[in-house]
Amino acid sequence: MDALAIMEQLFTVSSVVPTIEFFAEVSSTNEVLWGVFEEDILAGEEIKPRVAIAQCQTVGRGQWGKSWTSSEGGLYLSMLVPIELDPQDAYGLTIASVWGITKYLREKAIPVEIKWANDLILDGKKLGGIKTETKIQAGKVTAAVIGVGINYSNEVPDIGINLEAFWNNEATAETNKLLNQDPSLGKVPKAEGVSIGDATNGEPTPNPSQEGNKFTNSQFPIEHLAAAVIAGISEAIAKLQKEGMASILPEYLKLLKNLGEMIVYEGHLGKIVGVNEKGELLVRMEAEGSRSTIKIPPGGVSLGYDS
Repeated sequence: MDALAIMEQLFTVSSVVPTIEFFAEVSSTNEVLWGVFEEDILAGEEIKPRVAIAQCQTVGRGQWGKSWTSSEGGLYLSMLVPIELDPQDAYGLTIASVWGITKYLREKAIPVEIKWANDLILDGKKLGGIKTETKIQAGKVTAAVIGVGINYSNEVPDIGINLEAFWNNEATAETNKLLNQDPSLGKVPKAEGVSIGDATNGEPTPNPSQEGNKFTNSQFPIEHLAAAVIAGISEAIAKLQKEGMASILPEYLKLLKNLGEMIVYEGHLGKIVGVNEKGELLVRMEAEGSRSTIKIPPGGVSLGYDS
């Protein structure tokens, strides 16, 4: 991974360009940044935004202790941010970060959605996730590390998808569309003594697979993905600090894939109607003869993926 390429891309999309460190393999990029944080505190240094990126992690973990496969080919990135928040508002960091990252990826023509509470979804499958950790001093959250894992070209389980597979699917769909519009594409017959170039007035025969391949790794390298993640987190945290969760939550809900879905919770049927500022899932229970809205805390119920 090229640090200069990330920095150059960041300069075009963000006013925040943190220190970035790369590692071939670490136990966890979150752990790396907390180690740096503790060293800076002991040395009396000012805490500044910092990013750690690893090619692979040996002990990658998701939110609530869930395992996260971190094989080579994915983006494994953590960002340390100094912040001041009341502890009861700390989950806003996760809501804000997943919104910011989703926003930036959608601007890059990657139609990501959010699965409650902190997963990135693409074509109904898991593209990535976020794990947020905080430090509390004197009754305030004073620093946070936002860990992000996104599937780029790495192997993924059945419920997952990587960007490479997504772009291949997009290319195939576009190729099929072109062939449906003009079945003759790529099928110009070669007459005896006449080259393909002659048969098409000197122009090469259109290749539908090339015509449709608008999305490729070379057009959106992993460095650009890293820059989009850093920029998304930076914008989201700045917005959270300046305007509060009230400014972010409506935008988060617009991108929430689960809104309106029916679920079964504790044996009862309910409809997902929203998420509050604490990250709690709001579910309107459909009990016969009465309706009530309950709040399910993050991690309190597992929502599935498309098969």
